[in-house]
Amino acid sequence: MKFSQISGVVSGFGVVVLGAIAYLTNPPLSQYRNYAGEQIAIYLKDNVCQNSGEDLPLGLGNLQSDLLRNYCKTLVDASQAQLGEIVSRQTSVNNYFFFSIYQTDIVLPEPFPRYSFETVGIFQQFYTYRAEKS
Repeated sequence: MKFSQISGVVSGFGVVVLGAIAYLTNPPLSQYRNYAGEQIAIYLKDNVCQNSGEDLPLGLGNLQSDLLRNYCKTLVDASQAQLGEIVSRQTSVNNYFFFSIYQTDIVLPEPFPRYSFETVGIFQQFYTYRAEKS
């Protein structure tokens, strides 16, 4: 057998093995729900809770502001499972056997913005490649 034939067989076998691994490790919606709940909790704690109390009237001091931030973070931690459940209800999944694409549109009542996310799930991992706030 020539080198080119051997390398072709080895390459073909590698592609088949890689495809089988990707198929077997394509993460399900339940795993995405946990991932999305964690990511939203991190976002809320870093962006929303950090701003809690900034609009308080002067004279209330930093103590109330710190208390509000801590309460906000505790509330987010306590509701993380519910956040994942809300996300799973607002997510559509396109399963391509080897990977899945999760499209999530979080629509909140006015005056809150709308959030759209696209995430690919492959090899038991998630990679969010698009996040928009409108």
